[in-house]
Amino acid sequence: LTLTSSLHAYQREGKSYFQPTLNPNVNDERDNRVVTRLRLDYAFAEDHNLFMQYFTNREADFTNVDGEIITSMGNFEIQDNWTLGFNNLSYGGNIRYVNFRLTPPDPNVLYNDPNAREILWGVFVQDKMSFGDFLDVTLGIKAETWTLIDDEPELSPSLRIAVKPSERLRVWGAASRSVTTPGFIQTNLELTV
Repeated sequence: LTLTSSLHAYQREGKSYFQPTLNPNVNDERDNRVVTRLRLDYAFAEDHNLFMQYFTNREADFTNVDGEIITSMGNFEIQDNWTLGFNNLSYGGNIRYVNFRLTPPDPNVLYNDPNAREILWGVFVQDKMSFGDFLDVTLGIKAETWTLIDDEPELSPSLRIAVKPSERLRVWGAASRSVTTPGFIQTNLELTV
């Protein structure tokens, strides 16, 4: 049994200079960030282990031009790993919440919802099958939902094959369907030009 924790915090204050004309603007800026992490690893046996992890991240960015961006996030994940004969089976899931609070400093930028809470959750299963030192085949699938987009899960299957015909040569290939997880600004922003 192993328990690991960490805390990271910083704060920055300074000035930024913006000179679109002959009269430059001097902005006071400050930002801070706090990141925490707690992880538990447990080995049931030599061929079976489990980990659980929770982390948080809170960032705040302020300037004297009436802009602020505050983002807080929490993430919990769990993964179970088994070795059964030639199968290395892994399965698990995660859930993440993200809170946004945005006040844009630019009047040409409009956020559709500047104060939002979104949820991302996912589950996965993967099996790596080892046939001696010659061939490894890995099959997996992940289902993930990001409420910023919609409530329907996206499926991402994958297949990886590695062949080792000799000690000095390994040939591998992969096929998968990946899904991009867009950020808040990519889906919730209107820019007036």
